[in-house]
Amino acid sequence: MDRAHHSGGLRGDVTATDILLLIEQLGRSPLVEQAQEPGDAELTAQARAARRRMIALALGGLAAEPRDDLPGPPPGERLLTARWRT
Repeated sequence: MDRAHHSGGLRGDVTATDILLLIEQLGRSPLVEQAQEPGDAELTAQARAARRRMIALALGGLAAEPRDDLPGPPPGERLLTARWRT
């Protein structure tokens, strides 16, 4: 943490606890698990792509300065709503 702060690569207000909680939250993705339940391969692929994007967004938020564009296209509305239909 000290080296990352000192090098200017990590936001100055990010703590080790922030990082640990972020890892905990991103370690398991209910988005992917919920998309797999209906057995829809396309929706599952979209969920995995959205998860990669959300991780990049979270990691990018840690950087002192943005580095890259987010991977893939923004998630579509279907990915958000299909998980809640029974």
